[in-house]
Amino acid sequence: MVLQQLAQHINVPFKESDVLMLKRMNGQPNFVDTPEVAYSNLTYPVFIKFNTDESKDDFIDRFESVLTEKMNPQYLSQKFNANLFLDKMPRTMKIQLHGFRTMTQTNLYQVIDRLSKQIGYGNWKDKIQTLYQTRYTKFFDFSGQEQLQTEGIIVKLRTRRLKFEWMRRTREEMVKRPKDQRKGGFSINLKNHVKYRHRNFTVYIDEHLSTHKKNLFLIARARCLLNNWLHCWTWDGQVYVRKTENASTIRINTFEDIDRCVKPNPIPALINRAVKIP
Repeated sequence: MVLQQLAQHINVPFKESDVLMLKRMNGQPNFVDTPEVAYSNLTYPVFIKFNTDESKDDFIDRFESVLTEKMNPQYLSQKFNANLFLDKMPRTMKIQLHGFRTMTQTNLYQVIDRLSKQIGYGNWKDKIQTLYQTRYTKFFDFSGQEQLQTEGIIVKLRTRRLKFEWMRRTREEMVKRPKDQRKGGFSINLKNHVKYRHRNFTVYIDEHLSTHKKNLFLIARARCLLNNWLHCWTWDGQVYVRKTENASTIRINTFEDIDRCVKPNPIPALINRAVKIP
């Protein structure tokens, strides 16, 4: 639904068959044919913070022991109808339990209570300090109105041509705006959402870059602004810069490329006007 409204905002043709994969940040990917199926199958990590390291180690040992005793790695997954697995998160007092769909806090307590009984982890409420599942956070805009802020959603399209079309149309819509509003997103109204009906929230479209490429782009853009270069942009996960409108385009692959290529305009040599002192 959100993708369809985004497509209308940037005036790009949208078909459900164009979407190959849809997932949230920190969520398990869902390889599906339609966005509706992806939304119903989305899972989020459950964070469990223990009071002591001993309580954490005991939980992990019991979780793994049950799978060993039953001689079935999928025993707990079958019990909960979910693909459960642990991220032990070393050097912290937390673990991540993956595989559960989004749920309310009350239901989350019920699930953990049921899981604790399955693995024989008694009195879990005395041993667990914090229990939560990443979903969304709330924020307030400049007018004081509460807005819904969702986590990032990654959309994988079937072809690179479709991706380029989305990014091109997005840039065209941004250029139409005043310069001080070009970094803003698109306002989406959740008309059919049960909980947030008739509420607006802002959606931002950006290319999905790796951490290295993102840092590379930020430093390259800052260097271009410092040295009065006109253009710095990303395309297909790569970083490009251009000094002037008619200059050649340079692709930046490393931080050394920034130091070597993005240099300030040369200052003409000053004429020696020294006057001899008699």
